[in-house]
Amino acid sequence: MAEPAASTIHGTLIATAAALSVIPGLDAAMVLGAFAGSVVFVLADEDISTAKKLGYLVVAFIAGLLLAGFVSSLLTAVLAKLIAVDLAINHGVGALLASTLTVKNLRWLLARDIGQLVNIFRGKTP
Repeated sequence: MAEPAASTIHGTLIATAAALSVIPGLDAAMVLGAFAGSVVFVLADEDISTAKKLGYLVVAFIAGLLLAGFVSSLLTAVLAKLIAVDLAINHGVGALLASTLTVKNLRWLLARDIGQLVNIFRGKTP
């Protein structure tokens, strides 16, 4: 059985995403894509606390909204090169990928110690 506090938090987050999708100027597909992408890793991982999950969710959601256009245009260019077909990738897909990759990269960065990161940026192997 689901924990009541977790169910309340999940319901609130879904209601917030739905409310944001009706704001003029925000693409509904972009909002829902960013929300879905941020939820993928956050809800799948059970070994972190609820506060960290909420932090990851907020950061990934905002990053998904901000990077949606960039990621969708990058994906359009890469696919056009690979399969030589003119495609237009929706910003919702870009938001989904951007928010998912944000959580993945953030978790990777936080798992490293600062010395390893400095060595990686200097070009040394860890």
